[in-house]
Amino acid sequence: MQPFAALVRAYPGRLGMLLAIPFFGAMGGNAAGLLLPKFLQEVHGYSAERKSRANSLLAISLGPSANRPTCCGNHVLGKNP
Repeated sequence: MQPFAALVRAYPGRLGMLLAIPFFGAMGGNAAGLLLPKFLQEVHGYSAERKSRANSLLAISLGPSANRPTCCGNHVLGKNP
């Protein structure tokens, strides 16, 4: 713990920046996630059903390659955490 405390004392602004990056990223991600369905429906004419189907297909096809759980789960795929 002492090396970490010494690092924070030596570079106080660095810790602030490291904490600010995920905070502002989460704030932007929350707004984007909230407004994405509205954008898809109004601009591209997607229905809620079509968006849900596209999300499911992406999760099933890209989930295993990203080493993230899918609808099958990592246990079924043999990747135990």
